[in-house]
Amino acid sequence: MPLPDEPVVPRVGGPQGGFHVWGAFLCADCPNKVIVNIGLKLPGSEAWVGERGERVVEVQSAQVAGLIAILPGTPENPSSALPQGSEVRLLVGIKTLDGAELYAAERTVTLGELELWKP
Repeated sequence: MPLPDEPVVPRVGGPQGGFHVWGAFLCADCPNKVIVNIGLKLPGSEAWVGERGERVVEVQSAQVAGLIAILPGTPENPSSALPQGSEVRLLVGIKTLDGAELYAAERTVTLGELELWKP
C-alpha cells in the first residue's frame, strides 16, 4: 500500500533496544538481487540521522519490504530519540550487485507514536 500524501509512520522500538522506521519499495524491472541503501536525514540537512544501512536483498514479486531505517536514541535514554511529530526524509537507493545505480527515491514522513516490535 503506498503512503498517503502526508504520511505519519510509527517509530518502532526494536528488540535490540534501538528505534527505527520500516521501509519498502516496488521495482518491476529490478534484477533478482539488488543492493539497497536506506537511511534518514532531517529536512534541509545532508547529514544522516542514525546509521545508514546497506544490504543485498532478493526482489520477490517486484517488491521488497522489511527494510530498516535506524533512528537515533535508545529506550534507556529517551531524550536522545527524535520525538513524535518530527519530520525526517526517508532515502532509499537501489543498485545492481556490480554497483550500477538503478533507482533512488526520497520521501518526507512524520514520525508517529512509538510501537514496540515483538517478533
